[in-house]
Amino acid sequence: MYAVASTLVIPFALGAGFDERTTSVVSMTAGITTIGLFLAWHHLPVLYRTVLPSQ
Repeated sequence: MYAVASTLVIPFALGAGFDERTTSVVSMTAGITTIGLFLAWHHLPVLYRTVLPSQ
């Protein structure tokens, strides 16, 4: 998942005129954000039920 997100961003970042270092940072940020959103999507409902159990 991280590899896919970061790989998809690279051509767009280079096409937008970023240099290689900035493109690397942008691609890593995209990968990390994707993983964070995925984990939040899976774990927040579980945490919500743990903190606020239903009646």
